[in-house]
Amino acid sequence: MSRPFLLVLILLATSGYWLADHWGDAKLALGVEESADARAIELAKAGFALNRLTNDEDVIRDRLDGVDDIQVIGWRASRQTEEVYWVKYLYMREDAQVAYHFEVNLKTGRVRDIEAAPDLAAQYGIEPAR
Repeated sequence: MSRPFLLVLILLATSGYWLADHWGDAKLALGVEESADARAIELAKAGFALNRLTNDEDVIRDRLDGVDDIQVIGWRASRQTEEVYWVKYLYMREDAQVAYHFEVNLKTGRVRDIEAAPDLAAQYGIEPAR
């Protein structure tokens, strides 16, 4: 290992930086851990709960593309247990709030479409199937 490279590694390590690997993409992160809410949202976006071929964020974007009169609210996460989060993508349409609902397990990385699973829909008080 060359000295300049080693020096950069030492500087990064002592400055509170670390290299994190997330979904195979190497990212340089600041010395503050990503919040659990933000991690749950990222997992929901990158998940394949809505469609096995396309990630959830792209599926939602495709479904809403060209739909008139919507106002996007965005992604929200709320902690249910230590490892499980309820993640929602919210938007307004015709004065009604509409949402895609996901259950995200931070430990396993599992993302489930709440509306597609009757047991989860009942647990979260959501009407099953859009």
